[in-house]
Amino acid sequence: MIATPVQTGVPATPVVATMVLFVLVGSLSVALGAANLRSYWTVQARERRPPGQIHDGPVAVEGTVREGTETLVAPFSGEECVAYAVRIAQHYTETTSDGSEWRTKFSDRAAVPFVVEDATGAVGVRPSAETLSLSVAMRGVFGPADAPPDRVREFVEQYDASDAPALSVGPIDFASPNHRYRYVERRIGLDERAYAAGSADPTEAVDGVAPTVVATRNDGLFGSNAGSTAVVSDGDAEVAAGTQLKTSLAYIGVGAVLAGIPASLLWGWFG
Repeated sequence: MIATPVQTGVPATPVVATMVLFVLVGSLSVALGAANLRSYWTVQARERRPPGQIHDGPVAVEGTVREGTETLVAPFSGEECVAYAVRIAQHYTETTSDGSEWRTKFSDRAAVPFVVEDATGAVGVRPSAETLSLSVAMRGVFGPADAPPDRVREFVEQYDASDAPALSVGPIDFASPNHRYRYVERRIGLDERAYAAGSADPTEAVDGVAPTVVATRNDGLFGSNAGSTAVVSDGDAEVAAGTQLKTSLAYIGVGAVLAGIPASLLWGWFG
């Protein structure tokens, strides 16, 4: 007599492996969101001083932006600025279902030293691209029949990968690109308000202005990706705190969904 295999109700190994992968990715997202809360608490707790009353040590400052020794040109708007962050995403349609998603095809951020001033005086700020926390200054969605800003169109043409297959798991393509794009630009412009939290160095100057608030990130693995005791933002402290909190909650929310659903399935199969 040939024995009949017992049906355990446990799915095939590739399915289980995929569920475990989703749990790991979701857990990492939650961890990054939790780490980014450090930046939020920094903005909330760091003592703010007027530019003219800053000397040394940990500090936060806000005021009007003035050019340091150089400026940048925001890639999409062409506006003169001291910091920017831009992103272009392309829309993908899943070939095996009715779902869709946006995938980043180009992103960039940059910052240069600048001066923050008010009626009390001025102080230099030396940011790094990793410490930028900026609100949206320009955004839009366009398709083949639309006319996007010329600079955005040039970037899309330069980085266009619409004819390339979408890679997912193994040789199978689960999604295909189409010609819909979404773009976002964030920036700190001249004569705008800015906020910076970092460490004031009386020996460093920006365009002859000292001390300088050094807002660079050096906090190890998690600090290099999310969360820092240094933050540079457009607007004031409230804007900076709100941006950090939304970023943290987005990481945590997405991660909870990615990890929670497959974790519950795994528990049902093996628990």
